[in-house]
Amino acid sequence: MNNLIKQEILAQLESEEQFPVDFDIYWQWLEFSTKGNAKRAFEKAGFTMGARL
Repeated sequence: MNNLIKQEILAQLESEEQFPVDFDIYWQWLEFSTKGNAKRAFEKAGFTMGARL
């Protein structure tokens, strides 16, 4: 795991947000070929961009 990913994970663990996931970082980390493909997959699974769940 590279240092940038470790730093991002640590920052999220320390965050007070309930779901502190930065979609702009993780769509590539989850190995989607494009951001649009990732967005469609998440929306199809029932997730809403920008929603506070």
